[in-house]
Amino acid sequence: MIPLRLIAELDVSAASGLVRDGRHLFVIADDEHFLDAYHLATGRRAARISLGIPGDLPSEHHSRKRLKPDLESLTMLPGGQLLALGSGSADNRCTGFLLEPPLASPSSSKPRAVELRPLYQSLRERFPELNLEGGAVGGPWLRLLQRGNGAAGANAVIDLDLAGVLAALRAGRALTPDLVQQVHPVALGELDGVPLGFTDASPLDPGEPRIAFVAAAEDTDDPYEDGACAGSVLGVLDARGQVEWSDRLEGRHKVEGLVISPANERAWLVADPDDRARRAPLFQAGPLLLP
Repeated sequence: MIPLRLIAELDVSAASGLVRDGRHLFVIADDEHFLDAYHLATGRRAARISLGIPGDLPSEHHSRKRLKPDLESLTMLPGGQLLALGSGSADNRCTGFLLEPPLASPSSSKPRAVELRPLYQSLRERFPELNLEGGAVGGPWLRLLQRGNGAAGANAVIDLDLAGVLAALRAGRALTPDLVQQVHPVALGELDGVPLGFTDASPLDPGEPRIAFVAAAEDTDDPYEDGACAGSVLGVLDARGQVEWSDRLEGRHKVEGLVISPANERAWLVADPDDRARRAPLFQAGPLLLP
């Protein structure tokens, strides 16, 4: 079991994606219209970056859940840009946002919306209950993690051509089905009898096709509705998208965000308490002995 050390409680509740850039951690929450930057050492918020989504989300739980953009994945691209992706689990969750460097600065450029619908519509032919929860650059790919919910859920790694993704983003084009190069079904197993489903990914060494992942055992068969969580695991996926190593994380947290340190010896993780009255915890794990 991997021990977790609480660093801070964040200024959001539904934390869902995590990226490190120098001395800052960037956190996306699936039910907000902004991105937060936190100081790595203290966990204190350094900046709040609006995504430019018009309107405000309602505070009432069911209405907010229905209208939220469900930005589940936050990825650092080779040029230093941040790419946030919607989960695709509903029609209003098929938009991404690209943020150019410098990050966590008042001079940061305004995030630009990215159209994901053509890609997601194609992926739904294979995954009718599409629910993309994580993404990381691994070798020549942008590796997306499809979360399977419940006993019949299908976890998978979807490898997009990274060069093609970057070209589309530079040109302001939508991401399209031709970017998909490989799809790998993944057997994650169970935790205390509850099936595991992917929740986030993090790159390892530069150029390395392997990536780290976290997965949560959430007791639900629905990609839309939440369930009780039995806990989470941290692991490594090989170049073929298969589990090379995994270990249980301490506690019963629904860990939804992961970033691995440059030397692969530590991890930062955020969890979603599934309760807007509670703030998301930021944890550190390590030293790690990743394969």
